[in-house]
Amino acid sequence: MPFDAFSDYYDGNVRFSDAFVTSALNATGRFTFQVSPIVSQSSGYEGSSKGAAGGLMMYTIQVLREADKDKKSGDVGNHVDEAVAFYTGSIANSTKGVNIGGAQFGLAERRGADFGTQVSGSPFYKSLVNTKVFDLFNQLNAVHRDKSRTNFELHVAITNALISQMFVPYLQAVIKYAYWVSVSNSEEQRAELEAFCYYFVPYLAFYDSDAGAKLQANCDMQAEPMLVNTFAEIKSTIEKAYPAMGYTCAQIGGQLNPFGNYYAGTEPCVDSSTAGASPSSSSSSDSNNKGPDGAAAAAIALAVFIVACAIGGVVYYFISISSRSANGREGIKHEQLGEEVRSEMAAAV
Repeated sequence: MPFDAFSDYYDGNVRFSDAFVTSALNATGRFTFQVSPIVSQSSGYEGSSKGAAGGLMMYTIQVLREADKDKKSGDVGNHVDEAVAFYTGSIANSTKGVNIGGAQFGLAERRGADFGTQVSGSPFYKSLVNTKVFDLFNQLNAVHRDKSRTNFELHVAITNALISQMFVPYLQAVIKYAYWVSVSNSEEQRAELEAFCYYFVPYLAFYDSDAGAKLQANCDMQAEPMLVNTFAEIKSTIEKAYPAMGYTCAQIGGQLNPFGNYYAGTEPCVDSSTAGASPSSSSSSDSNNKGPDGAAAAAIALAVFIVACAIGGVVYYFISISSRSANGREGIKHEQLGEEVRSEMAAAV
């Protein structure tokens, strides 16, 4: 999927991610305050925090495409290292499950736990997505540093596989919050569905325009009801596009309750046919899946400061607005986020 497909979906606006976060911060557009259905500062918090993380993913994808260009020209560059750093974030701890952070790495770990798509064998992470992602990063790094231009197509294929994996947690998040909106319809759940839809719908629409349009119709948190289709219809619409996106039902999983059983209606689908495996996908038991080592680990160490600075502006907003919040619970949430990001910046230094 070309990076331009995202901006094209949003009428050619190359700053579509910035537009979403700014709207959430300023209470404009879909985040304009209203009474029914309620849209308040809580919605802005969910939108700006999830939107900032989505922006990091968009930057990671852009950097990966720049790495493709480097490969085509025979220039090694540092774009692969930069992609690893922005994917991982600066506070992802080397201990499995500890301080997973708020970047894409952390999101993949959380959704892996939610949807039962976890694996064993790596000391660094639990999710199937991160297992595949770091295996692909290692493959990409090896191909990228080979200055031969003859394997450019393989380089692009691995990049495509990486981008595909990065969207799995967003797909899972859309299913998760569509389910909860159908069940309890809280303000926070509606705002989270809005945010995850914003980044996933263009990806879905690129592979299945009808599915993208149908999902988009269920992603307006200012509408009541927000879901114009049943949850079962929304889930089925996305699942029918799995083969086009290269996913299998087992890869996505189903949403688990605290007792390890699936919530009713969220069970994994059954593949009618096996989706095409990517040229660089690997078994979860592969002993080579050792996480961000070698050049990838060095990249994280070198670029964590960049990651921290990228979200510094959002931190300032959260810290300042928490002191003005008239709602005690919301003020606590903003302050907690401020503490998390300040810790991230301290770790970078």
